[in-house]
Amino acid sequence: MFQVKSGFKPLKEDAVASDTADSQPEGQSLAEQLLQLAEEDSGQLFALLDAARTDTVLEKLAHAEVEYRSLYLGQAEEQYSGVSPFLVECKEDAELFNWLTTDTWGGACGIFLIADDTFINLFTHFRKFLMVKTEAGEKFLFRFYDPRVLRVYLPTCTAQELDHFYGQATRFLVESPAGGTILSYHKYDADAGKAKSDVGPTDVMGKMIIRDPQMASFTEASIKDFENRMVVHLNEFFPEQCEALGEPKTREAIRYGIKRAATYGIDTERNVCKYTDIMFAYGRDFDKNPELPWAAEVLNSSKYADQTTRIEELHRKSVWHAHQAANGTEEGRA
Repeated sequence: MFQVKSGFKPLKEDAVASDTADSQPEGQSLAEQLLQLAEEDSGQLFALLDAARTDTVLEKLAHAEVEYRSLYLGQAEEQYSGVSPFLVECKEDAELFNWLTTDTWGGACGIFLIADDTFINLFTHFRKFLMVKTEAGEKFLFRFYDPRVLRVYLPTCTAQELDHFYGQATRFLVESPAGGTILSYHKYDADAGKAKSDVGPTDVMGKMIIRDPQMASFTEASIKDFENRMVVHLNEFFPEQCEALGEPKTREAIRYGIKRAATYGIDTERNVCKYTDIMFAYGRDFDKNPELPWAAEVLNSSKYADQTTRIEELHRKSVWHAHQAANGTEEGRA
């Protein structure tokens, strides 16, 4: 049985019962709870499905006996159908709905929404948010159909922005980070006293604007997600160091690694992960250690065209150094 909690309230751990959770009949399935919420709202249940998250989406849609459509149109739909978002009608007895509420739940494959509107109107409405702008005018693809994005975005919205984004939808339903809770973002659960932003929800061309504080929230959430995954990774590959540090200091070390890597232009997840691995292997300030001259040499050299080339060379040097140390010699150069 899944709990249903207001997404506009602080989220506790999934395993902990919450006083704010709606009362649900014992043994009720996810599908039954979603349909019940749609009935309570006097609306219809839909899904926004992210094809980029699972390889079987297109195959499932091809055999679906419900209405569905990619939010991409024209050449974009033809070229990127395998990674595009789809608006999908949800029907109780449909095989696709069963798949969405069993196999894909917990995998950040999409979101559910309740609306008292037609399929085509919702399709037209949500297409407006595919491409948005920052306050500085930079355009980017807005993956609002990803539950990890929507969980961050909705609580940052002003009343004006919420009204614009929801349209005729009354509720968004998304998985919690661990998947054990249904987070319900009801249009009327948000703080009615939220102030309006000085920046309107759209520019003169109709593009929705994501404000600077909202962009900062996305960055913070992304770093936190990376940190959580790095804790798992480091405990697997450096268990003794992690045990000695404890989780709080392990997390602090990860954040320190992110900052140190950034000073060398290393900022992609894969590359920061490799930098942090080397840091755990050779010490917190290995890049400043005079006994490890190869580290500073690689990190400060101007001969590497990009960060991936730099980190790969740093990794190669670190492996060579470990091999030499294991054999009791540091003679020669890598």
